[in-house]
Amino acid sequence: MATVPGFPHATGTVRLAHPGLGPLRLGYETLDLPADDDQRLVIHLAADAATAEALARAQAG
Repeated sequence: MATVPGFPHATGTVRLAHPGLGPLRLGYETLDLPADDDQRLVIHLAADAATAEALARAQAG
């Protein structure tokens, strides 16, 4: 898959500083969709236990 400028690579990890949850590490995977309009689906998942716990706290409260 060719990389579009400004668009993430197909897989990787991003670090975010969330104001309420603190530092987060999210793994991502980019999937091309079978349409002719260059749409992509980007899936983010917790990349470590601390991020998973922070996201669970946010979802619960």
